[in-house]
This record gives sequence, structure tokens and C-alpha cells, in this order.
Amino acid sequence: MNEPNPDVFVDGEKVTVTWDKGGQRAEIAVKPGTHRVEVKKDGFTVYGEKVEIKDKEREILSAELKKAPVPGQVRPDDTPARVIPPAGRPDRNCWIHSRGSFTNLQGKDWEEKIDQLTHQFVETNRTEEYVELRNKAGRTVHVRLYKSSCEVKFDDGPYKEFYRGHWRPVIKAPVPGQARPDDAAARLIPPAGQRSAIMEEPIWKVENDTLVRTKHAKWKGSTMAFGDASWQDYTFSFEVKKLNDDQPFGASALVRATELNTHYSFNYGGYQNGEWSELVRLDHGQLSRGHNPAERDALCRKIKPMEKGRGYAFAVTVAGDSLTCEVDGIKMFTWKDGSLARGKVGLKAAPGEFVFRKIKVTAPDGTVLWEGLPNLDS
Repeated sequence: MNEPNPDVFVDGEKVTVTWDKGGQRAEIAVKPGTHRVEVKKDGFTVYGEKVEIKDKEREILSAELKKAPVPGQVRPDDTPARVIPPAGRPDRNCWIHSRGSFTNLQGKDWEEKIDQLTHQFVETNRTEEYVELRNKAGRTVHVRLYKSSCEVKFDDGPYKEFYRGHWRPVIKAPVPGQARPDDAAARLIPPAGQRSAIMEEPIWKVENDTLVRTKHAKWKGSTMAFGDASWQDYTFSFEVKKLNDDQPFGASALVRATELNTHYSFNYGGYQNGEWSELVRLDHGQLSRGHNPAERDALCRKIKPMEKGRGYAFAVTVAGDSLTCEVDGIKMFTWKDGSLARGKVGLKAAPGEFVFRKIKVTAPDGTVLWEGLPNLDS
């Protein structure tokens, strides 16, 4: 140890340690197996490491404690030097994994949503390495949320990894033409007039104030996406009209699209002769709807196929891990899923001719992130 007489914790429990004369060397006895050893001292950052102890063997662990940073102060050892978030800044207020999320509600209160269940937690500790929670009711459960993993301890048992996941980043609405320093290569957000869409195939065109999906014999190739990949919480809205009856199928609204094959898709009249609507997640081409049979059924409903010549107003809202889909002001679906945290918006339409207009993306505070038609030059 570089700092004398720190506290030592094994699997979350403080252990009694007798230090040598200099307070920098000690020996502790633990059972064989994998353990998490942490060293703590006031004014210093926590040092932690997982070690595997074999029967009748010793493991030497060298730890170095560093002075704890002062909130709001630049750390000169950073590359590049960055500002440490002041206390209270919500940089770690939502931790997402494949089955649900942990979300900070207010102050020390947290809520876990997993599948269709909800549990209440209270924050008991916060370090640079993790946020620690304890459930409010029932069996004692301790949770530690790390950068990419979640460890859980039941009653007096050891901490064990339960989920792989990540913190949902806090991102302010981008300003057109302004560099974002958090980007890997601080790039410029395209200003108005330089807003290109990405498309599978060039079967789209702009006519006056509308975006037209031209006649095409297949669904494949009709997906397009546009906007900013850093968009996180927003409402995507537009009007769509079907111009022919060649096919009975309808149109789709895409949100949080990171690629043409990775997004949430609200399909209105997407299959079975256009008589069904659904909300699905497409992740690198793999389609999923809901986390269990009951949820899968709730995210699919029978509708009347889209009528030729009639306009339909679509609106899809993403906020945290929540998605809400509406058509003509009528709520169709809601879903809790934190798999995709951010991304562009997009459109898809069935074989046939469709026109889209009044395309708009709005932030929760009312800021208009996008309005109008994308450029089709890519």
C-alpha cells in the first residue's frame, strides 16, 4: 500500500486487518474462490480488484490509492484533462441491461424495472467505480452498478455478477453547426440544408413538400434513416398517405436507429394483409417483440388496413427506456425496453406508393431537433 492503514473490504464486508509497523502491509485469510477485495480511505478513491484464491496458496495484491478529485476541478492527469462532474450532476442516473433498467427517481430513491416487475431501492453508496443500492422491502438485496456490469448480493452472501449493461449517457440536444467535444473526433452536426438520409435502395424521391416512397415490388430496400445518431429522448411525428391499392400493407416509423438494421420499429399494417400493427426491436437484423409471452401479445394488435387517399398522423415518443406509439392521437402501444439508448429516426413503407409530410423531431423540452424533408443525395 502507498497510504498507511486503510480499511479493507472483502466481497463488500469490512474485515479486521493488523497492519505492519508502517501501516502498508497486512495479511488476511479468506476461503478459496473468487473474491472482490477493496481498499478504502477517506480523501482517496476506492481501489478494487477481483482475485482468485486457490486452496493453501497465497495471492499478493498491490494497491495504490489516489487523492479523490474535487467536483468541478480539472484533473491534470487526464488525457485530455476533463472536468469532473460537480456533486449532484445526473451522470449516472439510469443503468440499462437487456431485461430492464435501474433508474434514479429523486434524491436517493431508485426504481428497478425488469420484465413486467417493479422494485424500489435506496442509494447507499456512490464511488467513482460504482453506485450501490439496497432494496426497500422484502429480502435484503444489495446491488452495485458498475460501468459495464451489475453485481448483486442477497442477504449476507457474496456479490455476484448478474447482468451486463451500461449507464445511459446524459446528452444535451445538439446545436446545428456546433462541435460536440464529447465526440471521439469532435465533429460538426450538419446545419440545416445539409441533412442527408441513408437508404437501402434509391426508391425514395422528394416532390414539393412531400417525401415519396415510389412503387417497388418488395419490402426489402425501403428502409431509410436520417437525423443525428446522438438523439436520445424525443418525439418523431409525421403524416403519411397511401396512394394506391396494389398491396394491402402499410408504413413504419423507426426510432433510435443506429444502423438500417438496428432500431425500434412501429409497424402499422406491417403483415397479414395489413390487418396487424406491432412494435418491435431490430438489433443487427434480429427481430424481437416484448420480453415474455404476455408482453409480446400486448405489442401486437389487429387494425383496419390503411385506406387509399387517407392521411394518418404517426407519433412515436422515446423517453429513457419507455416507448409510446400513437396514430391519429390514439395510443397503440407502450413498451419498456432499454436496449437501444439513442439514434436517428427513419421510415419504411410497403410495396406501393406512399407520401410523407410534416416530418418533425421534438425534444422533451419542446426544442425542435428536425423539421422538414431529408436530403436524398446518399
